[in-house]
Amino acid sequence: MKIIVLAGGYSPERDVSLSSGSLIANALMERGHEVFFLDPWLGIKAGERVHYRTREEGLGFAYEIGGEPPDLELLGAETGAKKSLIGPPRQHRRERADPGSTGGVRNSPYG
Repeated sequence: MKIIVLAGGYSPERDVSLSSGSLIANALMERGHEVFFLDPWLGIKAGERVHYRTREEGLGFAYEIGGEPPDLELLGAETGAKKSLIGPPRQHRRERADPGSTGGVRNSPYG
């Protein structure tokens, strides 16, 4: 089966996603699947050929989490793009009820 593994993206958790995505891609190849590893932030360049790796090629995926959080400003500058972080805008995030209340969420567009 041909499988695309999405990992990375534009998020403070980018490194964790790339690392765990690499492990998942390798496990899928070990089980006989053909795998294409795709970072949605970088995408696929126009005219780029999609190549699915197989176990027989002997080329696994590897990504090591660094000691520092990813530099998202630099990543944006290198790719010539300005995108927002993944997730709802700050003003749309849930506000927690104070601890003395009956609980629940208030002022949330998500219910």
